[in-house]
Amino acid sequence: TADPRPCCFDYTTFVAPPPATGDDPLLPQQWHLYNTGQSGGTPGEDLNVAGPAGAWALGTKGQGVRLAIVDDAVETVHPDLAPNFSLTDTASYFNYLFPGSPPLPYYLDEDHGTSVAGIAVARDGNAEGGAGVAPRASLGAYNALATSLDADIADALRRDPDATGVYNNSWGSPDNGVLNPAEASFAAAIESGIANGRRGKGSIYVFPAGNGGCYLKYADGSCAVSDNANFDGYVNKRGVIAVCAVDDNGVAPRYAEPGANILVCGRSGNDRIGITTTTPQGAYRSDFSGTSTSTPMVSGVVALILNANPELTWRDVRLILAQTARRNDPA
Repeated sequence: TADPRPCCFDYTTFVAPPPATGDDPLLPQQWHLYNTGQSGGTPGEDLNVAGPAGAWALGTKGQGVRLAIVDDAVETVHPDLAPNFSLTDTASYFNYLFPGSPPLPYYLDEDHGTSVAGIAVARDGNAEGGAGVAPRASLGAYNALATSLDADIADALRRDPDATGVYNNSWGSPDNGVLNPAEASFAAAIESGIANGRRGKGSIYVFPAGNGGCYLKYADGSCAVSDNANFDGYVNKRGVIAVCAVDDNGVAPRYAEPGANILVCGRSGNDRIGITTTTPQGAYRSDFSGTSTSTPMVSGVVALILNANPELTWRDVRLILAQTARRNDPA
């Protein structure tokens, strides 16, 4: 009762629909998977996933790869996420507020992780919503941000490391233009993961570059000061894949930060268009944006890569991402 946040999601009356098969009705809106210009953007500016020559057509949809969402909460009972989540696989999830329970969202502002999860692993072909980038990958869920304790975050990044291929982290330091060092426990968790995760091949950690590309504006709306991704201590560490964003025209949105630590961009929204994905209570949204959105796209791509070749090391994955990306603007 002392918590000032708006309350609450109610799962006592929540009933998921029975499993079904068929076309996903929101898939045509998901331009980031296959861009035909349906959003008003440039055809072909997508992840090369769902089109006739995309990754799915080659048979890789993330099968056999666990993709863990480290966030505030994840609605694992959502009809577009539940098919990829196993309640009996207790190592694949942990609730840092209520151990032993799935990390479902409780407060109304705990919708972030569910939207992130849908971008990465929403089920395809179930006649429900849209699809994730790796729609057949298994879903892991750790709500370490619900406590924001350094120890919980470090623990989540090392949870079941032999079975988890990718840890998606759509969060970071404040976008305030100053240096924000990461905790020693965080650095130790990343080093341990790349050395020992996936039975010595190395865990894959994906983080956003940040949304501080114009964190301070003049009165006329023009940009006064921009942040730099290197200032975020979470994303300038060896072993972390730092992800920027480009929109449906292949252009960096206003919030995009520069930084020598950035490896690759995913897709995200701008002032005109957002991303269609899951949201709590079995619902959907089409306004998700920021590098929180582009990050699970890259995580999903990594799951596709590991599905195709599970023997790749964490270094191999970085090289493949770099060599298969294209420069969005030669200037």
